[in-house]
Amino acid sequence: MPPPTPPPKPPPLPIPPPTPPPIPPPPPLL
Repeated sequence: MPPPTPPPKPPPLPIPPPTPPPIPPPPPLL
């Protein structure tokens, strides 16, 4: 008798792209 087949694995979750760092405000022009 063949062994029972295991249940199918769920698909892997997609990795979201890393969020870019926030852009700092420009320095005030003096």
